[in-house]
Amino acid sequence: MKRAYKNGLHFIGEWHTHPQADPTPSPRDLLSMNDLFVKSCHELNFFVMIIVGNRMPELSLWISLHDASSVHLLKKLLWVPEIT
Repeated sequence: MKRAYKNGLHFIGEWHTHPQADPTPSPRDLLSMNDLFVKSCHELNFFVMIIVGNRMPELSLWISLHDASSVHLLKKLLWVPEIT
């Protein structure tokens, strides 16, 4: 991981899906983000986590910032496409 950082590849966060219409992070997600923040080589204040729900045709997202000890919810977003 340090080699990737030295080569200009920077981890800034992660995204994944959840099998629910209104996604929220699991305890495992929260622990993982905390662990990644602490153990990664970076100069960031936060990492970003995006969780995509499975509601169709709408798109439901959880977007948050994570540091070594806290979670900051930026947005819970529901996007509905225009039907023409």
